[in-house]
This record gives sequence, C-alpha cells and structure tokens, in this order.
Amino acid sequence: MRSLTRSYKAGFKLEVVKMAKETNNAQAARKYGVTPKMVIDWKNQGEALKKMPKKKRASRSGIASWPELENGLAEWDREQRQNGRIITRTDMKDEVRPLKPTLILRLYRNDWMVQLFHEKGRPHPETKDENCTANACGFGG
Repeated sequence: MRSLTRSYKAGFKLEVVKMAKETNNAQAARKYGVTPKMVIDWKNQGEALKKMPKKKRASRSGIASWPELENGLAEWDREQRQNGRIITRTDMKDEVRPLKPTLILRLYRNDWMVQLFHEKGRPHPETKDENCTANACGFGG
C-alpha cells in the first residue's frame, strides 16, 4: 500500500531542523512524525528554508522531465481542440509514441497527464464540464 505524501511548511521544517540540532535526527523525526531522511534533507536545505516565507509549503515542485515534449503535446492538443476534436489519453499516447517511446510507460499513469493539464491551465481531457468550450478549455488560449 502506498503511503500518503505530505507537504510541510517552511516554518515546520525549520522547527524540526532546530530540534535535530539540539538532539539528533532520529529523535526529531520521531517527535514530529517524519522520517529521518526528511530531517537530513531539511538540514541540508537550511539556508534556503530560512529565506522562504514561514507559511509557504517549501520545495515542493519538480522539474519537467521533457519540457519540449510537454509543450509540443500541449500545442498539438490546442490545435486539435480548436478543430473541434475531443482528445483522450489514448490520442495523446498515440501522438507521443513516435517521439519518445520510453515515455509511453509513464503515460499509463494518469497522474502525469493530470499534472500536465494542471500546469497548462485546463481540465483533464476526459473531465466532463458543461461550461467548458473548446477555446475556454484549451491550453492557455
């Protein structure tokens, strides 16, 4: 069973780091309900965490693995929707397959595509929204 992924505010991380410096990593991890590895990582990020707003959920975003491919896929999707075509995951897989065969395995996980649509500012392609027109729900335009 997959464990729940949590995000923590910068202030909380700094509090854990302070406790870890006073005692040790394992004790701080136990007290605050995090893993010792998180404590180690947060100690290494100490200066960056101090510069962040305390209420901000710190260091959460990842970097796109294939930004050119994602932008190309977003552009293709926008063109298809402007022509009135409904795009599904299968359509996207078929479009990506010749460009990046290794990405196909990752496309079977729905979360990658949901994240892509979220970043590009439109709902998931298989979401039914009555208020959504082709132009209103296109990528960025």
